[in-house]
Amino acid sequence: MPVARTAVRPKGLSREAVEEFSAKEPSWLRKLRLNAWERFSSAELPRLQYGMGIRTDLSGLQLDSLPLETVRDADALRDIRVPDGIELLPLRKAVQRDDVKQHLFSLLRPEGAFPALLAATWSDGIFIRIKKDATVKEALEFTLPPSGSHHVLVLAEPNSSATIIETSGQGQGGICLQGVEVICGEGSHVQYAAIQTLDSETWNISQRRARVLASARMDWVDFCLGSKLTLNTISSDLAGQGAQGYVWGLFYGNGRQHFDLHSDTVHNAPDTVCDMHTKGALSGRARAIYHGLVKIDKNAPRSNGYQKEETLLLSKHAHADSIPKLEIDNNDVRCTHGATLGQIDQEKVFYLMSRGLPREVAVKRVVEGFFEPLVLRIEIEQVRQRLRELIDRKIAVRE
Repeated sequence: MPVARTAVRPKGLSREAVEEFSAKEPSWLRKLRLNAWERFSSAELPRLQYGMGIRTDLSGLQLDSLPLETVRDADALRDIRVPDGIELLPLRKAVQRDDVKQHLFSLLRPEGAFPALLAATWSDGIFIRIKKDATVKEALEFTLPPSGSHHVLVLAEPNSSATIIETSGQGQGGICLQGVEVICGEGSHVQYAAIQTLDSETWNISQRRARVLASARMDWVDFCLGSKLTLNTISSDLAGQGAQGYVWGLFYGNGRQHFDLHSDTVHNAPDTVCDMHTKGALSGRARAIYHGLVKIDKNAPRSNGYQKEETLLLSKHAHADSIPKLEIDNNDVRCTHGATLGQIDQEKVFYLMSRGLPREVAVKRVVEGFFEPLVLRIEIEQVRQRLRELIDRKIAVRE
């Protein structure tokens, strides 16, 4: 999809650049940006040290290279097919609306270095409104640029239902800083699938958060396949009785890719349900750190939380760490977690070879079989098929 670009005069990443960039924006947004910049200026990058030998190294991250430029306008959105029941606008145009003013950065508050930098510098953005009582059968699909600072705001009005598919553009290195906020109104159902295939020189920092109201459901479908380093956080606040939150995550790394993945669900109301399931495979010298948190508040009786993470190591140099956590403040709940880590099952490989398959084909079939149960849990057929194709390509690159 062609993307229009209108660059601001380069001044580097500074307060002056933010002031110039936001000069024609509403006063409330300009104030939000400058306050966020002050928070960023006084913040330190997070120290991603999780234990002995478990860390993510950000020393090579050059935030000054993050561009301040407008990369999406009405012309760029023209090529996106918008199904009936959905309103789609460039976010920089939508900020004139009261509902956007109310919700923008209400979930991803500009606290900490990366959320503050995002709030101060986002230039490309999309606003999606799923209309009340609309059941949208066709998925809304769009592509985000491969670098820069981007934000997506989704408002799902009561009793609405829709599927959103976000894909990443292709570029040559740089930084991709991204935020997504989803507000699920009562009785709504949002499926948000992110397919990340950035090039191997790009730093990817992604923050996604949802507030799920009574009897609503939020499905995060997250495929992390590209980038040099990904720091990815997915959070759901189950804020209304009967709310449901799901995370279906998949990562596949090779070479020296590094993934630092966080999935958090907080139960803040009775009868809420969450299920977080992530599967990953690593070859070459790739590395992954997975953090999962299920937190059940004292005001959330009869809630049910589950999380599971499985990693398959395809080379002796690949490495993975899993850090699942439960925080339970109510006795009338059900909450479990699990994590597995292992190498490919050579007995399965041998069995397939005994049936006439070459070793490389046998290994491919075992890896595909490892991911398939998770793929089948994804309700979106076009996403399932695309994921199978992407997995097939990653399997072909073993180092």
